[in-house]
Amino acid sequence: MYNRRLDELVDHKYFITLPFDVCKSRRVLRNYQPPEPYETYFEEKYWPVYEAQIEEANTRNDLSKYAVILNTGSISIQSTLSKLIILLP
Repeated sequence: MYNRRLDELVDHKYFITLPFDVCKSRRVLRNYQPPEPYETYFEEKYWPVYEAQIEEANTRNDLSKYAVILNTGSISIQSTLSKLIILLP
């Protein structure tokens, strides 16, 4: 969700992508408390919001302001964080 005030306060922005199948498989492994309200919550609610955020950023031409990390899910979270650290000035 875009927030102009927050956008003006930060110096660095990162957008980490993850394919649907990898994101879904990781989410299924988590134990949510309270649990998700129904079995298809990810497909019907979560993923469409993720896609809408990407579309909104594209509409505002915002992604050019982000360091975009394309993550296929084949690297660990630690490796992704290492990539982010390298990008810091």
